[in-house]
Amino acid sequence: MVSIRKRTTKDGQIFYEIRVSRGRGKPYLTTRWYPPEGWSQKAVERALTKEAAEFERRCREGEIVSRTEQKECGLQQKREAAKVQTLCQYGETVFMPAKSVTMSENGRCAYQGSLNHWIYPILGNLKMPNISPANISALLLSMQSTGKAHATCGLHHPCTACSRWLIWQMWSQSIQWIR
Repeated sequence: MVSIRKRTTKDGQIFYEIRVSRGRGKPYLTTRWYPPEGWSQKAVERALTKEAAEFERRCREGEIVSRTEQKECGLQQKREAAKVQTLCQYGETVFMPAKSVTMSENGRCAYQGSLNHWIYPILGNLKMPNISPANISALLLSMQSTGKAHATCGLHHPCTACSRWLIWQMWSQSIQWIR
């Protein structure tokens, strides 16, 4: 049901508040309608009833939602994005876009290079919950088999530490979004 109230702003401008009730337990949806200058009261009322009917129709059809519903919808979209199946899909749709906002261009390029060269070819097609320490060890062994020195694939080498850290970060973020 729609209700209309005549109000004024602090600077004295007249507007009409159109408020739609959506039933018990749901918040009201409101909008403002400012009448054009120079219109007669009858013309304002006619246009206002049309505007109120249109607003009520849009609310009923779900085109207009409250801010809390918009936030919930945004969270749902993030959860859906986090449900991406493989490590490669998660890295491209969730992890790297988040890193590109928070990191420098050089750091982002280093991450992307490490992902493209080492991680995606070996672990990219695995589903996120199925990645285990054994898979990460296999990644390190494949690095050694391509001719990398044992010291390069050790725990403290930057490339290996970066690879392990990247996998751990991606895995832990995906678990947080699923919850």
